[in-house]
Amino acid sequence: MLPPEIREKVRGALGVPASYSRLTDVNIDDFVDEAFQLMANEIVPSRLATSVTLTLVADQDTYSVAGNPTRIIGVSIGGAFIQPYTLQHLEVDAPTWATAASGTPKRYWIEGNDSDGNPQIRLHPKPSAGGTARVSVIKKPPRLGSYGLSEVRDWSELAQYAAIHYAAWRSGLRASEVVDANKQAMLMDTYRRYVGILASNEDPTSVYTQQMIQQRVGREATQ
Repeated sequence: MLPPEIREKVRGALGVPASYSRLTDVNIDDFVDEAFQLMANEIVPSRLATSVTLTLVADQDTYSVAGNPTRIIGVSIGGAFIQPYTLQHLEVDAPTWATAASGTPKRYWIEGNDSDGNPQIRLHPKPSAGGTARVSVIKKPPRLGSYGLSEVRDWSELAQYAAIHYAAWRSGLRASEVVDANKQAMLMDTYRRYVGILASNEDPTSVYTQQMIQQRVGREATQ
């Protein structure tokens, strides 16, 4: 859909005309952007999935993932995904991890952001030699206004309809005189139903999604 179509559908879901002063295009865009960000945090939108290549350095365990992605969904070295971990689990499972010999990394965890706001990953054990790692990420969703009069190509149509119902729900909080509680609940229920369908199709732990990521990484590596 085009951004003007999305805005029209949000107003249609609420039953208000384009002239309704309490719901501007800016308001709608903000709520749609909010929906897109929520969905990017919950599911794996295949059109926003990409990868960042890291150059590994011997005895260096912490690396920044450029591009300020929304989140990291996997790290692979030598074509194999390594295990996501937490520092708390590592302290229990390998108390001497901090002084462990370097080798081929088997685990990673997220360790804050760098000074530019990019997430950092930490590898364990530290790489014993140079090499590369591929970090599968979800890009930060483009803002609705950035598409201008172009198709919203970074989201499937189902995801766009989910965003429309979420934006209508959020807009209804501002327009309580035209949206009653039952309609509010219906809008949110519809949004959650759409997100549930999207999540079942693009579950980050599923074999399908992992294959999709690997295929995407492979295509990007040859470009």
